[in-house]
Amino acid sequence: MAKSTVKTDFDEKNHFKYTNWTDVAFPSHIHSYFEIILVKSGTLFVECSSQTFELHKNDMIIFMPFQFHTVNVLEKTDTLILEASPSYFQDRLFNNKRYQNPVCKFSDKDLEFIEAHLNRTKIHPEIEVPNIFYHLFSRFSSNSHLIESKDFDKTLTHALKYTSENSGDTITLKDVAKKLNINYVYLSRLFSKADIKFNDFLNQNRLSKAMIALRNTNKSISDICFECGFGSLRNFNKVFLKKMNCTPK
Repeated sequence: MAKSTVKTDFDEKNHFKYTNWTDVAFPSHIHSYFEIILVKSGTLFVECSSQTFELHKNDMIIFMPFQFHTVNVLEKTDTLILEASPSYFQDRLFNNKRYQNPVCKFSDKDLEFIEAHLNRTKIHPEIEVPNIFYHLFSRFSSNSHLIESKDFDKTLTHALKYTSENSGDTITLKDVAKKLNINYVYLSRLFSKADIKFNDFLNQNRLSKAMIALRNTNKSISDICFECGFGSLRNFNKVFLKKMNCTPK
């Protein structure tokens, strides 16, 4: 599996990462950062916001923060995946919004622009990361428009964000409710209404961070397990196997 990563340690606030993937596939998951997938070859099947998309060469798709999505491959597929925390963008343009059509085309010139700026992200990430993403945002905006996201209640969004940012700690839904000064029963009902199981969401965030560390650091599986919030190696292996159909090793 080919990949090239700018940052190796996961930082929820300043997260930026780019990876060249072969045969990328992820079960349904959600995260607090923007993600854009560019298909260089092959075919991807993607599900998000109750829609299904088939992506081919020179297609790209954007996932907004806290937007559930599933990614699967039909054949050998090469992709470039870009991830960036909302903290890189100063405006509130994207708050609780998503593109009506999250798929559009990219050109060879777009790819040249991206690759040129990626080389500078190590030195000036605060400048180059927005340059890359705003360039791609303009592509999506020329093909679609932003609409209000009705996926989540704002209170639920705050709870999901807090859970994602603190998933490395021992945390329960009652802890989240107390920290955000939300009635526990009310918050529990919001999760149920959105068909989200708190523990599944928590484990998916832990799993995503563990996968980043497994691919991009030399830390032991045991260290990664506990740093990402899993209480035991047994639980880590169980969750990983269930979601990824393979062990962390």
